Amino acid sequence: MELEELSQIEIGENGIIEEIEPPAPGIYHDMPAAQYHKIRGASASRLKILRRSPAHLRYAMLHPAPPTEAMIIGSAVHCRILEPDRFSREYAIMPKFDRRTKIGKEAAAHFEIENLGKQICGEETAIICEMLYDSLHANPIVSRLLDAPGNVEASIFWEDPETGIRCKARADKLLEIGGEYVTLDLKTTVHAGAGEFARQAFNLGYHIQSGFYLDGLTQTLGIPHSDFIFLAAEKEPPFAFASYRLDDEAVSLGKTEYKFLLDLWKVCEEKQEWPSYSNEIQSLALPAWAYKI
Repeated sequence: MELEELSQIEIGENGIIEEIEPPAPGIYHDMPAAQYHKIRGASASRLKILRRSPAHLRYAMLHPAPPTEAMIIGSAVHCRILEPDRFSREYAIMPKFDRRTKIGKEAAAHFEIENLGKQICGEETAIICEMLYDSLHANPIVSRLLDAPGNVEASIFWEDPETGIRCKARADKLLEIGGEYVTLDLKTTVHAGAGEFARQAFNLGYHIQSGFYLDGLTQTLGIPHSDFIFLAAEKEPPFAFASYRLDDEAVSLGKTEYKFLLDLWKVCEEKQEWPSYSNEIQSLALPAWAYKI
């Protein structure tokens, strides 16, 4: 759930991120999400923002935005599919109350008091969670992966050998099958078709995430990490889904990009400069498709 990370960082009174030092390199299986998000380090979500410019990353780190509706739904879906027992303990489904009436207001207030400390989600979000749970488990291969023993929300920490930058990642599910390690990454989307998801993968930097995680896990495990599978689940009827692994060329591109970004990160930290776009007046060409009229 890398996209949530920047919305969960705590900011101190002086406007500086209240981060803590990373632990020793390795895989931590029971680390709470709140603790993980406070730990200093380069993550895939941060590298994706740095891809736009250092200035955008610095601003996002100092001014974390609140979770969007899509993030809230995504968190609930992740929990229901990957941690169903925790979902039943920590989530409460709020019925629709007519808050225009006294009875509706009182019923809503009573519900909130009864479920104090739980994550509250509406009936529509609950339906999405249940339909996607059923959809993914209807596929025998995916169902076996989801139900197989493994570590959900495993926190991984390592030091990049080339830059010395401390890195971190949080795998949706990490499992071992026949001596080989597999990472599952659940993505909620509006279009899980191959062509559209490939465009989404590039635009949102999924190839960077894949290469970053694979290298990080290889380093922490001491053996090559073999597989990274995306589960692309549509959050609208008919709640279709597809599973993908990026091809070798895409993963290679992702590794090249994240290494370039770590180099840029190191330069920015050393100089304490976080520039945005070029200060020069540049020549600008239209994209090739603009001329196909």
